[in-house]
Amino acid sequence: KQWYQRRVATTAGMLGQDATDVPDIDSISLDELVISDTTEESAVKCRNIPVPSNSPDLIEQEFYEEDSVFPENYSARPSRRNASHDVFQLNNVLYGPDLEVDETQATFDTTSSVPATDSGISVSGASDEFPYADLATIDRMVNSPGWKVPVEPGQELERLLKACLELARSEMDDENEACQKFYQDTLSNSFHKVLTDSAVNSWTPEIQGYIFDNSVLLVKLMAAKIRSENMALLRLMAIVFNPTSKFHHYNASQPSKTVPPSSQIPGADIFARPTDFRVPKGWLVDLINNFGSDEGFQNLLDQFKAFTNPSLELVSTYLKPFGLCIDLLTSSCVQNYLVPCTLIVTNYVSNLSNEQLKKEKSTDCDSALIPLL
Repeated sequence: KQWYQRRVATTAGMLGQDATDVPDIDSISLDELVISDTTEESAVKCRNIPVPSNSPDLIEQEFYEEDSVFPENYSARPSRRNASHDVFQLNNVLYGPDLEVDETQATFDTTSSVPATDSGISVSGASDEFPYADLATIDRMVNSPGWKVPVEPGQELERLLKACLELARSEMDDENEACQKFYQDTLSNSFHKVLTDSAVNSWTPEIQGYIFDNSVLLVKLMAAKIRSENMALLRLMAIVFNPTSKFHHYNASQPSKTVPPSSQIPGADIFARPTDFRVPKGWLVDLINNFGSDEGFQNLLDQFKAFTNPSLELVSTYLKPFGLCIDLLTSSCVQNYLVPCTLIVTNYVSNLSNEQLKKEKSTDCDSALIPLL
């Protein structure tokens, strides 16, 4: 409903029409929405507020006459390929996704009251405050052929990360099916694109900074969720902490804010520091330090102490992110957190029978454990 409100208002504004007829969110009934699924136009029509049929042509004209209609820094997206591709992207944003509404499914809670605002989401622990409309929007954006990831402050990705972080800290996210969908699919898809896509080096410094800011929220979420054994988040953590990813490689010269070049911060007070100030990999250092300052390493150790019969695949998935970035970790971090984890692992593995070892053997496990051992 929130998505529909925004799209109607945006379309009316671009056509020079009065947007005062946009319905209140409480007055919109799902029965009144007709979802069109055509290749020419992705539009939602309401009984009382039809979307003009000539709007795509007008939008195309407006797009080329006025760049401010869709500024280049709106989101992280692939490099521009051709004009028709860009107009297709714009139409997708204005008209939204071709959603198939199934009221029997709980993926998007259509009964909850979603605040009709673009200024941000404040979640105080109640699951009905999850930004369902934002999830529907970003899911369509990142999964379309001309994908976009909305990374600017106050946009969908930031609002979803903040909402999930609040729910995770309140231990209520496991009860929210939409939140779990975000973890398993949209979150990983979004960050995989902005951290590993070859288009990274074509984005502006401003966009690079926005991606880093969202990554900080992500590692805080991972610190809160690391004991949940969520494989999707653990695998995503290996991408976030990988110094050879496209994003970290491109931004390797960025200085660290948590460990500035002239600082004399003791190693015991931080979790990572640059090893070469000519190529400091400062943003990656900052992400690791944010993870540690939010008790991420302590939660990791507590999880390993609590293991009773973990699979080697799970253990290797936990350790792989830190094997990738271990050169940046301080000796105190390694000694206080990772060495105890590896001792727990080696003790566990030494007690496995030959049959269990054959069953559990995994190349991923080897590649994750060797650097740490």
